[in-house]
Amino acid sequence: MNNQPYFWPDNPGVTQEDRFAEGLRGNPFENGDQTLLCLVGQAWQLAEKLKYYGPNGSLLGNWQDLLTSHYLPILAGLAYQEPGDLVQQVKTQLKAKNHRQVFDLLLNQVEELVRWKILLSPWPASKVPNFPLTGLIRIMVRLHHLSMGLNLEPDQVKRVQSQYQKLGNSDFDSALTQYIEVEDLSYEPVLIAQDLAGLLLSLAQTAGACFEKSGPPDGSLPPHLALMFGFLETMANHDSMVTQLPNRQLDFYQRQVLGLQPRGAVPFKQWLSVQLVPGLKKIQLLPGLGYSKNQQKPYLVERETQANLGVCDQFWVLDLTNNKGAFGVEKIEIPASGVLDKTKKLLVGLGCYTPKIGLSLATPLFRLSGGQRTINLCLELTWPNKESLNRALTKISPRLGGESNGTWCGDPNLFICRATGPKGVVNLPKPTSVLSRGTSPNQLYLDLSLQIGADLPAIVAWQAGLHDPLPPANCPQLTLEYQEEIGLLVYQFFASAQMTRCQAKVEVVGLRDLILQTPLGVSAPGSPFLPFGALPSLNDPFIVGSLETFTKPLCRASLNWQWPDAPVDFSKHYQEYESAAPRGPITAEANWLVEGQWQSAGEPLVLAGRDTTEFKLDTLPLLKAGWQTFSNGAAYDAAQTNGFLAVKLTQPEDPFGQTNYPLLLQQAGQEVSKNQLIKFFLEPVLTFIKLLDVLLKPLLKLVDSIITGLFKVLDYTLGLPLIIVGIKGPISRLWIAFKKLLSKLCKGTASIWQQILHFLRGPDPEKIKPPYLPKFIDCSLNYSAHEDLIEANSTAQIFQLTPWGYQLCNKSVYWPQDYNEAGQFYWGLANQNPGDEVNLYLGVAKAPTPWTKEGGARPLWQYLTDSGWQTLLPKEEDENQTWAQLAEGILRFVLPKQASSGLGLMPPGRMWIRAKLPFDPKEIGPLTSIYSQVVPLIEGVPQGLDLAQIPELGRLTLIGPPKGGRGPESAESFVQRVAERLHHKGRALTPGDFERLVLVRFPEVGQVKAIPHFGADLSPKRGTLLLVLSAGVGELATGDLPLVEPRLLSQVEAYLKKHLPEMGKIAVCNPAIEQVQIRAKLRLSDPDLVPEIQEGLAQWLTPWRSGAERLGFGEPINCNDLVHFFSAQPGVIAVKEVIAELWVKGSKVKESAELIYPTSPASLVLPGHSLLSIEESQ
Repeated sequence: MNNQPYFWPDNPGVTQEDRFAEGLRGNPFENGDQTLLCLVGQAWQLAEKLKYYGPNGSLLGNWQDLLTSHYLPILAGLAYQEPGDLVQQVKTQLKAKNHRQVFDLLLNQVEELVRWKILLSPWPASKVPNFPLTGLIRIMVRLHHLSMGLNLEPDQVKRVQSQYQKLGNSDFDSALTQYIEVEDLSYEPVLIAQDLAGLLLSLAQTAGACFEKSGPPDGSLPPHLALMFGFLETMANHDSMVTQLPNRQLDFYQRQVLGLQPRGAVPFKQWLSVQLVPGLKKIQLLPGLGYSKNQQKPYLVERETQANLGVCDQFWVLDLTNNKGAFGVEKIEIPASGVLDKTKKLLVGLGCYTPKIGLSLATPLFRLSGGQRTINLCLELTWPNKESLNRALTKISPRLGGESNGTWCGDPNLFICRATGPKGVVNLPKPTSVLSRGTSPNQLYLDLSLQIGADLPAIVAWQAGLHDPLPPANCPQLTLEYQEEIGLLVYQFFASAQMTRCQAKVEVVGLRDLILQTPLGVSAPGSPFLPFGALPSLNDPFIVGSLETFTKPLCRASLNWQWPDAPVDFSKHYQEYESAAPRGPITAEANWLVEGQWQSAGEPLVLAGRDTTEFKLDTLPLLKAGWQTFSNGAAYDAAQTNGFLAVKLTQPEDPFGQTNYPLLLQQAGQEVSKNQLIKFFLEPVLTFIKLLDVLLKPLLKLVDSIITGLFKVLDYTLGLPLIIVGIKGPISRLWIAFKKLLSKLCKGTASIWQQILHFLRGPDPEKIKPPYLPKFIDCSLNYSAHEDLIEANSTAQIFQLTPWGYQLCNKSVYWPQDYNEAGQFYWGLANQNPGDEVNLYLGVAKAPTPWTKEGGARPLWQYLTDSGWQTLLPKEEDENQTWAQLAEGILRFVLPKQASSGLGLMPPGRMWIRAKLPFDPKEIGPLTSIYSQVVPLIEGVPQGLDLAQIPELGRLTLIGPPKGGRGPESAESFVQRVAERLHHKGRALTPGDFERLVLVRFPEVGQVKAIPHFGADLSPKRGTLLLVLSAGVGELATGDLPLVEPRLLSQVEAYLKKHLPEMGKIAVCNPAIEQVQIRAKLRLSDPDLVPEIQEGLAQWLTPWRSGAERLGFGEPINCNDLVHFFSAQPGVIAVKEVIAELWVKGSKVKESAELIYPTSPASLVLPGHSLLSIEESQ
């Protein structure tokens, strides 16, 4: 290894990896790479600052034009261009006959050379490249002659003369005469371009010589000009100079004063995976044996380590964070090299509550193809005794809401349900749960109710390859699994119970997945049909088939059809039929098809004339033991034995009159002539009677008025009041009776005459309505069925979901089994024998809260023997942090002699190890990676190791990025750091200077904010500068607080005191962490998305996590940004409201729907993960 390793610490005076050279390896003038152009411009800005460190502090030469922000890239581009580039450009313009552009192109190059000559004029010729002045004047003369030949404007011709005068000459005419008369010059534009390009290339190539002469201030070329020449030489000789530039030595001012050397990466710790040479069993690594260069900084192994060739090649991990896995089991294959495949994404659950285990219920009862479906489960749970049940209830009752009359309304988020769908395993809505006391003191009933909407997929039978990894069965399956958020107490509460009974009931409303068969054939679903055919009779049935319904043990069923045009009164419809009209109500009877025989389904029912008719099926089929065998036919035929219902018309003889209707029309046609005669002679009499009845009413009214007036005249003119009073009453009553009699006589005569005419005439063909033909536009089925899944004669199957898959259980079910407790982690060891040493690296992210467990709260490590799980002890007497706290590090133990595969308790062929957590698993960070045969190396690790020093090693592999320390400095950071140091010559004055000093000197610091005139307690203190620090992202795991260790705070304070102005004071502290609770009302397409949205929100808000919205000190949370975040999440239909609440020391201090600010400029906002809640709004 000739070059120093990438992670080697900085050495003064030696260029390790120059970021300028790294950037220049790409061509800045290809593909418009503006980043590299900016890099060159930054180099020239450094050159401008370098001039202030000249030998005597004075400036020589006019550098104003040279150091403008735009001039350097132009000059560097001129130096880098090939001679043929300019010639090609001229040829292109000539071909297009753009003579004016040709002249401008050549003259622009001349102007750049003149500027270059002027910039170098103050320096002695011995210290600058030889400038080709004569060649430049010749080109000017040729350009002048070319302008005259092109007949350009006078101002263009004067541009050439002005450039000549800038060189210090005034008489351009004499130069023209001298060179034209003496030399035979060519004025061809292409030849001029070739000579001009040669001048540019010669200047750039010779300029690099001054770069070699730069050194201490001894009168040689000043450093800023040397740096300029160095970059020009690099651009002119790109391929050769890029490899040489990092090894060049700049002068004292560039290297020492300015720190013109990018900082390399300095990691703190690295993990190394060891693979031995084939055939070697063990190797001993001693301190100091690691790779080192020139014995300067050896990489020491932390302690004496025994490494062997044992391989841990298979892991069974309870995945509690990824609900898309196969029941939470992640099978990870490790190759024989012992190195985990980096392409596998390892998601394991040491940081979550419980493994995803539970029950899978397989029964034909769960075949539900559509409609509004409800599944009710009643589980009878039995504990060993009353005392064990009471102890469990004492701990779990607060979580279940407390007891009320022997009932607990359980948390609706206790379980999740999945089922076998037509396209794979589907997630179902969360079931509601209710606990109630049973008939025995040691029993409880758990009632689960699951609502499945009509828009959700059907539940179908299990299919291989489609519904893996569910257990194989020949019928539909429903799984009950614990939710991720379930508490450890709830898990242990159910773990000690035995399920002794399981009753399942399904209710379906509006099932339309039916076979509708009429005498005309099978009708297409969703289209109108004639249920009893075109000529309904008593022998033509309407058959309804349902493979889902009619073979289940039903407890209620009804057939519903929509009959929109049915007449309300059938008698009025058939009033012209006379004796041929249907007599009595129209009724129908239903019959089941059971074992190939039709059986009555209840008493006949009247077909009412309503839009929607419910046809209740009172008598349900008596199913035998083989009822689960479904018929597979698409229509009814003689081969069918089950699964059909027939609706037959029972009365009257001709239900809808279709049989008598043709005869009735024939009879009416034969009497047409008789009807005409009757109409000619008898109908005028009927018309006269009706007219008399109409005229009688006004005539009687006129006579009544005359009689009333006569009485008045006799009363007042003749003076006979007494006589008139005596006879007025009888006469009035007699007149009224006469009027009524006369009116009835007219009406009765008309009615009698009407009947006589109707009898003589017979039925009128025009008034005879066609017989009614029933037509349905829709048909659906409602039913409910039940089954006891643990009953002796039940054919249902119950599977227990285990860490590695499933197993079929008997009718007495323990749910879950005792070895599937929460917070367990399993892995299998292959190619291991009892007595072998095992050396594993566990990449465990830090827990979200500091470790507080002591003594008995440590993880319990166990190994599997023929008699069960036994305690496993570590190899070292002083237990390391990994063993005691499940933190990142190496786990070393000796496989006991009693270890075995466990006689079938776990998958065979491996030695099994497990870790049990007797506390809340959330206090352990997630497991991120697993490696075998790993040793820790301190002070960083190079990318390649000198394997000659350790001949027994076959391969050493670095595991992941370095832990802690400082990463390599980028070109942008390098330029910014040097510029700031130049500004104040190493002394910090502004708050920004102090912030930059801390970030450069202490790479483990992620953010820093300087607050003038404040103390560490955030109280005003004049003359004191407060610096608030937060830890870097690389120093943290997911969920960690960004707090800096007290040791580092002291180091920062001591370092900054060296850069303080006189009488200044400094204070350094950690940020104040303030929790924010986010409350959002969302409309979700799937309620199961709530945990995923919660985790995504925490990731997005936490400012010190990689890839998150990085909030600085004192910056607020914008609720509008939260609205956009929620709207972008999958499954979110609408965002109704978002409110942020600020909590300090356990109490709410602010609430806002717009901006939520922390209480101080030194505070960082922390999403309160325990407070985070999302309200669902459907």
